[in-house]
Amino acid sequence: MSGEQQATGAKPTSTDAIAAATGTPWDTWLERLESQGASRLGHTELARGIADQLEGAVSNNGWWGQMIAVAYEQHIGRRRPGQSCAGDFQVSASATVSMPRAQAAEAFAAHMAQSGVKEGAVDGVPLEREPALTGTERAHYWRAALADGTRINVSITDKAPAKDGTPKTVVGLGHEKIETEKDADRWRAFWKPLMKAMPRTA
Repeated sequence: MSGEQQATGAKPTSTDAIAAATGTPWDTWLERLESQGASRLGHTELARGIADQLEGAVSNNGWWGQMIAVAYEQHIGRRRPGQSCAGDFQVSASATVSMPRAQAAEAFAAHMAQSGVKEGAVDGVPLEREPALTGTERAHYWRAALADGTRINVSITDKAPAKDGTPKTVVGLGHEKIETEKDADRWRAFWKPLMKAMPRTA
């Protein structure tokens, strides 16, 4: 890891994970993208094109399209780790829990109410409005808007059950629209232990 990455605390997108998920080495992805003129494309067009190439090859091809696009943009120096295509920063954290999705969603909301939201604020930043917990057939969501203009979006999705049949759910948090790298480091230091402390079983 470079000194710059140590200073910011943000890690580049894992190219090893991309290679493992897609069955294509990262060097091959680079050659393919460069031959397709990827450096001339905007983020949305690039991610969509990669997702189309992954259609039928991986599950969540749209998500992997985003990840590969971000990794490529980091490779060519267009984007720093943790930086969005709009130039602001975002922080992510996740936890895998052994409970059904709906129960995991309620557990996360309770965890936030007990440890994350205090006196109408998250780590001292007031809420713009009350957090909302919603659900669809495919996922549950917990969302909150803060007075500093940042947004917290949490997706709670099913994962393949354990071999013994125990249900598994992934709780993925994204804190977006963070203005500076320094603020991103501050929020990363807040979210990582909070997510680690989330109950893993009912």
